[in-house]
Amino acid sequence: MNTKTDNNEEFAPVKPGAEQFKDESTVQHDLKTLYVQACRELTLQQDKRDKTISIYVAVIAFLVPFLFSKETMTLDGFRMTFAGWVLVIAGLIGVFFSLSVVRYRIYKEVYWITCSVIAQMQNLLEQSFQKKYIQGLFLHCMEKKWKDYVKDYDENSQYDEKSPKLKVEYCELIRDSYNSAEFYMFASIALIASALIGFGLGLVFNASGLAWPFIVVGVAVLGGLCWAYFHGLAHVFRYLSDHQRESFNFSFGKAWFLHIYKD
Repeated sequence: MNTKTDNNEEFAPVKPGAEQFKDESTVQHDLKTLYVQACRELTLQQDKRDKTISIYVAVIAFLVPFLFSKETMTLDGFRMTFAGWVLVIAGLIGVFFSLSVVRYRIYKEVYWITCSVIAQMQNLLEQSFQKKYIQGLFLHCMEKKWKDYVKDYDENSQYDEKSPKLKVEYCELIRDSYNSAEFYMFASIALIASALIGFGLGLVFNASGLAWPFIVVGVAVLGGLCWAYFHGLAHVFRYLSDHQRESFNFSFGKAWFLHIYKD
């Protein structure tokens, strides 16, 4: 049974066959424009991160003084409990904002690799703009930046899905990443969110004399967010460790500027 559109025309999508495509040898790609667009997308991830952090900090800067004004501090226990729940909710929102910052960080790394690939594609012949060669360049650029964080990785070896998994050097990754502006900006929003959750729970349960459980909760939230940050960063080059197609596609699938080939 055919599906009809609103204007009574038959809806029958047809996938184009090989005869509908241009000959690959005649297709000309504007790599310069592609490179500029990829660089803009990389910068856009930074702008999104900065705006996310700015919005959250601005909201908290308004919320906390309001909740802990002189009038609020003299209110009864019910109002203080309410203020505590507001802080907990604000902290949970901060957790989601922190995870968004992690996502922007992942995309930034992918677009950095993408820009490197496009730069190297300038040396390829047009007929070599095939999926296998572009993926090979993507792998090469991934190796160039991240191979030192995979123990015993040899870029001259041929790995496949049956190859033994290699260990990701998380200690090296953390050591080289934590002392950076990228991590400091992430840690600022993660620290605020964790502190709000811990302090808010303390108000909810009136823990004036027993604060350490809620301090532990705050530290646990902060630790979980930091784990998400470094785990997400490691996921970008996970293919170098486990050699699985899904791991490669996790990164390459986000590099949509490189999908200029015909499947």
